[in-house]
Amino acid sequence: TGATGFLGKLLSEKLLRSCPDIKKLYMLARPKKNKDTTKRIQEQFDDVLYDKLRKERPNFIQKIVVVEGDVGQIGLGMNEQDRLKVMNDVEFIFHGAATVRFDEPLKTAVEINVRGTREIFQLARACGKLKAVVHISTAYSNCALNTIDEKFYTSIMPGDKLIDLVETMDEKIINNITPGLLGDFPNTYAYTKALAE
Repeated sequence: TGATGFLGKLLSEKLLRSCPDIKKLYMLARPKKNKDTTKRIQEQFDDVLYDKLRKERPNFIQKIVVVEGDVGQIGLGMNEQDRLKVMNDVEFIFHGAATVRFDEPLKTAVEINVRGTREIFQLARACGKLKAVVHISTAYSNCALNTIDEKFYTSIMPGDKLIDLVETMDEKIINNITPGLLGDFPNTYAYTKALAE
């Protein structure tokens, strides 16, 4: 996921160039700016970033499978056929999709960054050949702390509770209580990434 984002583009190029034994690279993408997912991915691979890959592995595009979906949606917005294909084929999941806007309304940030991560792990549990899930997070997850160690931090609120809150509460009320929920976190991005972790 996140294959059309800044880090996702770099990761996709590196995987396709450095791991020649990859059979298929499934890319979850959503339509955007009046472009369908296939068009978005095709335009992405026209970028100069992929010049070296095009030289070294000119047929790399044959390894790409575009899966239409949206991490902000229940079930990742995937159709059942694509979901079954992923469950049957995928061995590794790289989850890098996120909204990185610092001023994103809390509801949207939770749906993408927290619930989307939960949805990825639910899909991962159903993948029969899965060997690993790599969750790409952010250095800002614990920005409210003065010192950050390499350890797991307890969450200020369970992610499931926050998901329930934004799914059941009126958005105006959510917007009104957002500052209180954020506490020492500077924005909804850092807050939701911390809860996703």
